[in-house]
Amino acid sequence: MAAIKKNYHWLIAAVLLLQLFLIGGIYNNLSNLFLLPVTESLQISRSSFSLAVSVKGLCAFISTFFSGALLHRFGYRKMVTFLMITNAIGLLIMATSKDLVTLAIGLGLLGLGDGICLSAGPPRLVRHWFHKHQGLVLGCISAATGLGGSALCFLFSGIIESSGWQSAFVVSAVLFSVMTVLLFVVVRNQPEELGLKPYGEGQYAHKKQESPTRKWSGFSWEQLLRRPAFYLLLLGSFLACFCTYALSQTVVPHLRSIGYSNAQAVSVQSVLMLVLAGTKLGFGALSDRIGGKRITMLCLGSMACSLGIMAIWQNIYAVWVSVILLACGLPLTMLTVPLLVPDLFGYRGQTMAVGVLMSTASLASMTAPAITNAVYDKLGTYRPMFAVVAMVAVGLMALYGVIYLMVSRDKKKLCV
Repeated sequence: MAAIKKNYHWLIAAVLLLQLFLIGGIYNNLSNLFLLPVTESLQISRSSFSLAVSVKGLCAFISTFFSGALLHRFGYRKMVTFLMITNAIGLLIMATSKDLVTLAIGLGLLGLGDGICLSAGPPRLVRHWFHKHQGLVLGCISAATGLGGSALCFLFSGIIESSGWQSAFVVSAVLFSVMTVLLFVVVRNQPEELGLKPYGEGQYAHKKQESPTRKWSGFSWEQLLRRPAFYLLLLGSFLACFCTYALSQTVVPHLRSIGYSNAQAVSVQSVLMLVLAGTKLGFGALSDRIGGKRITMLCLGSMACSLGIMAIWQNIYAVWVSVILLACGLPLTMLTVPLLVPDLFGYRGQTMAVGVLMSTASLASMTAPAITNAVYDKLGTYRPMFAVVAMVAVGLMALYGVIYLMVSRDKKKLCV
């Protein structure tokens, strides 16, 4: 028991990894694997299915936006336990749905857990338990979403083919229930609850980051609300996530539409999730050396190239290159914000800023698949949409450069 308590920091990280493995497994495959069987079974269009998924995105946006206040009021352990149960109920409703409305209700309940269980909650818990190697730990647990997406891709695909998409949702609900019990038993909000200190207390992962004990510890939340750069970052974060979801949520349908078999499309999706796990882990560790700003620019460049290639070429070699680049851009939706915020704004307003910025990913997940599939329903192809979004991604690199300069100027003024 003494050894377990001594290394409880890593036990927390391991449970978070399992949590994100499971959540990523269902979230990352929701549109890709379930779009065709659900639309065919319920006799609805792709854009109608995406509209139902948008309800999940709307609920995720609301929960993520208020995640900072909810976590401060109730703590991570209670909120995640409640929301994981809500997720399981939502999955069961989806499994029994006979129409679009019931499906949307289940997806809405699933979306309520997004903000705390997937987006803003895990980074906050990591900050409480780890003062050293935060980037590496965040990269490890974020990588679990890719691993879950890859591993559960084959599981869900097999269940869908043998027993139907309803059975896949039932199995997901059971897995969520088991994970809920594990979280409640193991997780504690802060190490002090067990008489422990944060791992590496008093140390900071990157030498360029400001320590709260120095003269400037960052912008307060009130100061951030008066910074134009913060609002530009909100816009940039939304557009960056929109670009990633426009492609990542339609990989399998796109490949099916240009002539690839279901087995080939599922294999590509699985490899995408596997490579994503590696990029999140690598980028998380690399951020401890080069900072969140450079990591974000690297992700944006990769996403722009991925979208451009997918829009122009259709051969298998181009597909694989695009998928690898996509895996390098996907950390924009979850990893880069908690790494970028302390790099730009310091630590004082970090909790609220991360929650609000992460909510833009939920807003993008609500709108991007719906718009992309609406374009497909009208044109019969995804490629024009990919081309437009690729140009947006290129423009975002310039926008983020402007934001970095504005923040640097504001910081110098406050430190005078």
